[in-house]
Amino acid sequence: MRIAAAVLCILLAGCALQDMDPDSEVSVGNGIRVTPQPGFAQVHLATIRYWTKNGTGLDELGFYTGIKNGEPLFPVSGKSKKDLPLFQARMTPNDVEDLIVAALTAKGMQTVHAASLRPCPFGAAAGFCFDLSLANDEGLGLRGKALARLQNGMLDVVLFTAPADFYFDQVGPAVDRILASIRTQ
Repeated sequence: MRIAAAVLCILLAGCALQDMDPDSEVSVGNGIRVTPQPGFAQVHLATIRYWTKNGTGLDELGFYTGIKNGEPLFPVSGKSKKDLPLFQARMTPNDVEDLIVAALTAKGMQTVHAASLRPCPFGAAAGFCFDLSLANDEGLGLRGKALARLQNGMLDVVLFTAPADFYFDQVGPAVDRILASIRTQ
C-alpha cells in the first residue's frame, strides 16, 4: 500500500511521504507534540499534512492546529475560504463538532454523522472527542474519531478516518496510542 501512496504522491505536485522514527516526538503545530507508532508515515500535500499507516485513502490521521477565529479547519481544493465553514472563537464543543461535520461535507464526504461527544484529555489539557460515521465520494463507508481542544481563542483538532470494514479497527489501536502520547506546551 505504501508503494501505491508513493506513486500517487509522485503524480501530485508538492507531495512527500516520509517514514517516522517511532522513538521520537514529532511537533504537529501549536506547541503540540506526539509520538508516532511503528509503520506510520507523514504525507505532505502542499498545505495539508497528515499521517497514514497503509496509504492515502486507507487511513488518515490529520493534525489541524492553531486554527484562528475566522479560519477554516482545512483548505478544500476548488473552494474558496468564503465557501467553507469557519471556526469562531466563541464556539462550544457542540459547535466544533458541527464545524468538523460541515468541513468534512465541504471536502466531499457524504452522510457525515457525529456521535458520543464527551470530555477527553488533550495531553495534560482538557479537550473533547466524538465518533464519526461517513462515506467518501465513492460511497465507501468510513469511521472516524476526532479529538479537539479550545485554548486561547484557537482550535486544535486531531482527526482520524479509515474504511469501517477493516482499516479502522486495524489502525485504531495505534491511533489511540498516538492520541494518548499528546504533549502540550
